[in-house]
Amino acid sequence: MSAVRVRVGATIADACSVLECSADELEARNRVQPPVAEWTAVAAGETVGYARAFRRIDNRLFVVPRVSTESAWRPLVATALAELGEIAHVAVPGEDAEKLQVLADLGCDLELESATYVIPFATALAGLGRRRPASVEIVPASQVERSELFALDTRLRNDVPGLAGWAGDRDQFDAEFASHDYDPSGYLVARTNGGELVGLCRMWKNATPALGLLGVVATHRTGSIARELLVQTLEATQHWGAPAFETHTARPALQRRLNRLGGRRTGSHCRMTFSP
Repeated sequence: MSAVRVRVGATIADACSVLECSADELEARNRVQPPVAEWTAVAAGETVGYARAFRRIDNRLFVVPRVSTESAWRPLVATALAELGEIAHVAVPGEDAEKLQVLADLGCDLELESATYVIPFATALAGLGRRRPASVEIVPASQVERSELFALDTRLRNDVPGLAGWAGDRDQFDAEFASHDYDPSGYLVARTNGGELVGLCRMWKNATPALGLLGVVATHRTGSIARELLVQTLEATQHWGAPAFETHTARPALQRRLNRLGGRRTGSHCRMTFSP
């Protein structure tokens, strides 16, 4: 194949051809994550790659490259990182040794690796044991004032590896409750007798249910709140019809726990960080 040339900017047609999406789908994506910059890779007059940089809610800058031919990946990423000139992150599958090596050659360091698991409901519930008396009240998110839930969500996300500094976006947060993936039976919140929200567990109703976030505020982690949130969430969502659920985590302790609960590791994603 002829040499790959990377140019700054991208037309809608460029992006859609590589992402294999419609203009409407691209517009919807850009509303959620407006691009800071875009690049197009071209070879022999044909668009063979597209990359976009966007700034996440926690102010981290991410570069997302997509290519239709692998030879475009290195020049596309190298150009994007060089032109941004600031700390930026690129996520790639942990099994893609070639892309990981390219990023290492460009000066990127491994920041974290998040492993993905599929866990049967039956083995998870058997491993967790019977429900125990909870030290807090556990209620569906639909019974919680939305602004208080948003504050809890933001607080808990800041404890997740790689999310420190998360500020939250209220519009995006509210939009989740209008999604077809939301079901109140799979979104439970722990509340003290005094009304303080101290933890949550949410399962999204995808084709394979996805455990999104399970967290408890630091001042209440000495008890069994997280376990009870998870048990009650699994008891409710096992009736959605799927035999298993999926989740991902970068915490080694949680990875070991998922293995003990019958989880099967299906892959991983590495976040590589570039510091100019």
